[in-house]
Amino acid sequence: MAQPIVFVHGWGMNAKAWQPMVDSCPAAFEPLLLELPGHGQARQQIFPHQLDELVEGLLEQAPASAVWCGWSLGALAGLGAALRHADRMQGLVLIAGTPRFMQSADWPAGTPVALFREFAQRMADDSSAGWRRFMLLCLQGDPLARQRAREFTACVQAGGMPSSQALQAGLAVLENTDLRSELKRIQQPVRLICGGQDTVCSAQASHWLQRQCGWPLLEIEAGHAPHWARPDQVWKAIDEVCHASCTA
Repeated sequence: MAQPIVFVHGWGMNAKAWQPMVDSCPAAFEPLLLELPGHGQARQQIFPHQLDELVEGLLEQAPASAVWCGWSLGALAGLGAALRHADRMQGLVLIAGTPRFMQSADWPAGTPVALFREFAQRMADDSSAGWRRFMLLCLQGDPLARQRAREFTACVQAGGMPSSQALQAGLAVLENTDLRSELKRIQQPVRLICGGQDTVCSAQASHWLQRQCGWPLLEIEAGHAPHWARPDQVWKAIDEVCHASCTA
């Protein structure tokens, strides 16, 4: 029987954002694509303003125990699940992950506060235009950005635009969450994947996680969506986590 792998997409996205992973899925695995509330097929659901509530809702849809793969906000949710419900998490792959999205005096790897709030205001003023710009930003820095941007936006648009409530609440979770002090409690195997040219979530965050937690890191020549550039490498990391969880 194929092993289920839980995939959690990022802010403003939907399950269609995992299409390269679905297309390249090895026979040994079965991708289980969760939708964040207010996104994709879950567009009618209300997105919570706290990470713990978001995690609880995702766990209701997940197997009793599984390896998770989270991207961006989905990676933050994966960290939250590993911390709050260790028994439900066999292992974790973090794509463009960070324990804190916002920049501060002791966290230069984050997004500057002024830039973040300007983006949030643009989303409030015109969420549809802001959403389309964000999709292009995800591929910025990818060596094949022009080609992949067309494919990426077509896939994500096919999954539908998130609700305005979900977009704003998701930004609130990103702005207010900081898991740095708790990370040493995570005992499950973790692998890190980042895009070296990511302009949404700096690769500095993944390098910090590698140094602080000792988690193996793969940096790919890509932007914010390295799973579109090298899905094979993501599946390799997932396979490594599955084997590590079996021998732990």
